[in-house]
Formats: sequence, structure tokens, C-alpha cells
Amino acid sequence: MRWLPLARPPRHRTPRNHFVTAGISPDVTCRELIDCIADYLDGGLDAETLAAFEHHVGNCQSCREYLRSYRMTMQLARLLQ
Repeated sequence: MRWLPLARPPRHRTPRNHFVTAGISPDVTCRELIDCIADYLDGGLDAETLAAFEHHVGNCQSCREYLRSYRMTMQLARLLQ
């Protein structure tokens, strides 16, 4: 079986005022949002956090790639069970 490489977690900070419209601190990092991925995929985020998460992922290529990789990994893990 061939294993696919995982995307690296993003390491940059989001631009200032990126999350102000969602009511979240503008200092939220990509890493902090990556920590919410499992809850996001399980539908466990509150509306405010969900909006900020989706806004960030919509504007951050690195986080989109990481989310895609995470989803693929979870699908592969389910197939192996």
C-alpha cells in the first residue's frame, strides 16, 4: 500500500482584522484554527467559530490544503478499520 504525504500545518499568522467581522480576535493563528478541524468536521463548532473557521479556510490556501489532507487521512483511516 502506498502512503500519501500529509500537508504540513500552516505556520503563518493571519492578517490583522481578518476575523474582526466574525467577532474573533484578529490574532487568531492558522495553528489555532487547525486545532478545531475535528470539531468542524463533526459539526461541533458554535455558529461564531464556524463562521470564522470557514472564512479563514476560504481565504487561506495553506489551511485549505491541510483541511483537504486531514479529510483524506480520515477517509483512509475508516477504510482500514
